Amino acid sequence: MDIPILKPDDAYKHLLDRHGSIEMAIKFQDAIDLLNELVNYGTNLLVRAFTSSDRDLKAICVLFVQLRQFLMHLDGIAILLAADNCGTADLQLRSLLETAHTIEWVLASDTEAKINYLYVANLRRRRQ
Repeated sequence: MDIPILKPDDAYKHLLDRHGSIEMAIKFQDAIDLLNELVNYGTNLLVRAFTSSDRDLKAICVLFVQLRQFLMHLDGIAILLAADNCGTADLQLRSLLETAHTIEWVLASDTEAKINYLYVANLRRRRQ
């Protein structure tokens, strides 16, 4: 009984459909370009907002922690969609949604206390 030895060149290429993935990414290039523009605008906005802020703990927490995390996940979505990894982009999308809810929660009311909660929680996590 002869068992064929598979070589890397003998991979079943239709399983991943990389050619189809490239074609799909080309069809949605306008949406991917829009996401990239939003990320670029957000990074510039972050720096301008911090420059014009009081440069206190509130600005650092909201801008350089929460908004930066939001932009990083949005950038991750754009990169994954460009590579046609839509399934993996779901994880980034969920993180993006959670970060958006956190920003909204912090800014809704009693911002100073919530900033302190987040800061102390971060310090405790680092200490552990």
